[in-house]
Amino acid sequence: MMTWEEANDYVAEKNGEGLMGYNDWRLPAVGELKDLAKFIKSSPGSYSDTDKLYWSSEDLGPYSVQAKVVNLGNAQMEWECFELDQLAAKCPKNNRFSVRLVRSLIQ
Repeated sequence: MMTWEEANDYVAEKNGEGLMGYNDWRLPAVGELKDLAKFIKSSPGSYSDTDKLYWSSEDLGPYSVQAKVVNLGNAQMEWECFELDQLAAKCPKNNRFSVRLVRSLIQ
């Protein structure tokens, strides 16, 4: 659980360490997290962290104090957050949410 800024620092730290031999880790886009949420719903029991909100890579501009989070299933939305749809919300960047790192696969 970390703030949005801490999450971005964490990405930089893991890229600097070469996590699992790679240095191109990033926070996922909202669409990527929504796809994961859909997979989770179609495959019950395949994923354990469905009660958490996850930071996406998407903030609301360089001077914004909000960024987008995605609910992977059963998390309760924080009262400071403004829901965008059933899965996504924009929340203050100083809130603490979970982080999932991803990499882009180049074919």
